[in-house]
Amino acid sequence: MKTLLKCGCLITLDENSSVLRDSDVLIEDGKIKEIGKNLNAEDCGIIDLSSHTVMPGLVNAHTHSPMIIFRSLADDCPLDQWLNKHIWPAEKEISNDDIRIAALYSILEMLRYGITSFSDMYRHSTVIAEAVSTTGIKATIADSITCKPEEKPEDLCSVKECIDLIRSWNNYGDGLLKTDTSIQSPWQTTPALWECIARIAEEYGIGIHMHLAETEKEVDDFINRYGKSPLVMFEKAGVLQSRISAAHCSFLTDDDLDAASRAHSFHAIHDPASNMKMCSGLANLKRLAERGINIAVGTDGVCSSNSYDIFETLKLASLVQKSITGDPAFLPAMELLRMATANGLKAQGRREKGMIVPGQDADIIAISNDTGMIPDFNPAANLIYSCNASHVTMTMVRGRILYKDGEYMTIDKEMVRDEFIRRARRFRSFAL
Repeated sequence: MKTLLKCGCLITLDENSSVLRDSDVLIEDGKIKEIGKNLNAEDCGIIDLSSHTVMPGLVNAHTHSPMIIFRSLADDCPLDQWLNKHIWPAEKEISNDDIRIAALYSILEMLRYGITSFSDMYRHSTVIAEAVSTTGIKATIADSITCKPEEKPEDLCSVKECIDLIRSWNNYGDGLLKTDTSIQSPWQTTPALWECIARIAEEYGIGIHMHLAETEKEVDDFINRYGKSPLVMFEKAGVLQSRISAAHCSFLTDDDLDAASRAHSFHAIHDPASNMKMCSGLANLKRLAERGINIAVGTDGVCSSNSYDIFETLKLASLVQKSITGDPAFLPAMELLRMATANGLKAQGRREKGMIVPGQDADIIAISNDTGMIPDFNPAANLIYSCNASHVTMTMVRGRILYKDGEYMTIDKEMVRDEFIRRARRFRSFAL
């Protein structure tokens, strides 16, 4: 099956940051075959995107998809109250069926918003994997793992479930679905678990997803307990020998940055919306960029950020970082777009480049150049500073359209939405 996209504006995100006007993209067998003007349309399904900006699909490099069921449960309150009085009590009541339908509803929203791949960390992740496998979206899934001092890592159900997830689902669908392992956070785990997770990651050749240095207090408490900062201790435990996707990284010490620079493959995931909303602190990304650390973006769980809008995330990242650094030229629009595409794929350990170039997977989205998006003297800047997720009209993964103009090709929207709403009502008693 061949498809020809006729694009008004094509942001390729290739090595030259090429922006092409009135260009075609030929797709065959899920891959980008050719790019150019007036390509041969014989035997092609033609999609007219002449009034659109077309770009590589977005990557949400850190989220907790089932937690969308807690959206608006508790807002405008301190982090400790949010966790202890609302989220954690509600989580005790969540079932596997809740997790499945919430994951599906999250995917529905992500596809609507132009996300073609996401990294997920939550409990009972085999349930999430089963949901993902029916939708056609790409995902890298990890089971959330915590460990108390008195617990043996090898006896933990979450560690056993993690291994089951890896064995059953890693590289499912020719790599559509990948798996990682996880360290929920330094402060919720132990040195014995760090060593256990390091062994699992090495044995299966996968990455480790974690929360890292999200608040100043947790870092201070960790240093008071162990005498060294988190990444220094992780390095000692062998954790940094594998690919690391570390969400937040707001309070990395200089020693942490040194360890990250020495790591096999360290990736920082910036989550500005949840960090700002919870007043937990914000990373100075220039410190990371100066060390050559790859930076991707995530929405975090929608229970804290409230939205899967990656364009909103990018705008927040841009404005916050310019304010923090006092440098209006830091993180120009093209670099921000790469943070939401190529950099996210690197964090997931994928071979895809996040570019619209021949030979790459046809993971492509279309954005309407309608209200708020014209004139387009600088289309990339429009995507960062003017666009929002509602402008997305098409989401394609490996040449397969999964969402277009309000229609979903792999998800029964009405059934999923109705079931999601019904299940969410059970948690009303935990609301603020």
